[in-house]
Amino acid sequence: MFSSGKVVELFYDVVSPYSWLAFEVLCRYRNVWNIDLKFKPAYLTGVIYGSGNQPAGMNPSKLTYIVSDLTLLSEYFGVPMFRPSDLSDKGIQLQACFYGGRESSTRSFAK
Repeated sequence: MFSSGKVVELFYDVVSPYSWLAFEVLCRYRNVWNIDLKFKPAYLTGVIYGSGNQPAGMNPSKLTYIVSDLTLLSEYFGVPMFRPSDLSDKGIQLQACFYGGRESSTRSFAK
């Protein structure tokens, strides 16, 4: 059990399915674990390109692993997830909602 006043900072990118999963799980257990959640937006695409790496979705082997991994994590944590048919448009819509000052609207895209 965490002690009272423990702060957990979640650095997240609104287009990352792993960020969505972490957000849902941490929000679900914040009272059980007695933690204070702080949300910090991050731009993962900028980190990937700035480091000279290739996005995982562009590598067929990594993409296959990610789909399998997210399916298992979704089932384990009971967080429904789906793969949008067009990832680029969905990401732009999510980022526009968040960076446009309507952070609460991002939840509607992930359902």
